[in-house]
Amino acid sequence: MEKFVITIGREFGSGGRAVAKLLAEKLGVKCYDEELVEMASSSSGLHPEMVASLDEKALSPFSFAGGGQFYLSSHGAHNVQIQAAFSQFNAIKELAKNENCVIVGRVADYVLKDNPNTISIFISADLDYRIQRIMEYEGVSEKKAEKIIIKNDRNRAKYYNFFSNKKWGEAKTYDLCVKTSVLGIEKTVDFILDFIKLTLKDKPE
Repeated sequence: MEKFVITIGREFGSGGRAVAKLLAEKLGVKCYDEELVEMASSSSGLHPEMVASLDEKALSPFSFAGGGQFYLSSHGAHNVQIQAAFSQFNAIKELAKNENCVIVGRVADYVLKDNPNTISIFISADLDYRIQRIMEYEGVSEKKAEKIIIKNDRNRAKYYNFFSNKKWGEAKTYDLCVKTSVLGIEKTVDFILDFIKLTLKDKPE
């Protein structure tokens, strides 16, 4: 198969990570998710735990409340978040240059917007489906699972919308949007594989 990069945006609890990993396995390429944290840490000099704590989180707003010291602290934290994010973006660009791969989140579709070999996918699911998945994997109550989903979706949306001129989760932002709650993980992957093959086949040389 010709050169390609598949980016996977996803709602929290939709199974987007599972889709990405299985998709990469079937394509015979690597899937980059948490690995991007390590790569960003290595290039930026920031501790891996620091990068992980800021990963796809809403950026800290500037604030003058509490006087100059508080502002400098907030401003500094904001800069660290920007540094961590752009270190990941640079890693994504390098990966796209050097190999076929699947990349999870991190605004990768927008970072690679000028790369003609990028296919962007967004994975969503009905809320009830996502709640059940989070309850199972994290061992929490239904109410707690819903709160976790809402918080993480809000963070991902704010992060994506800050760094791009598109809207997270909006259909026109991506090449393909798929609901795992309709097809399940394996059939979703098969559906995406068919889409990828058709898309690459029909691309002009």
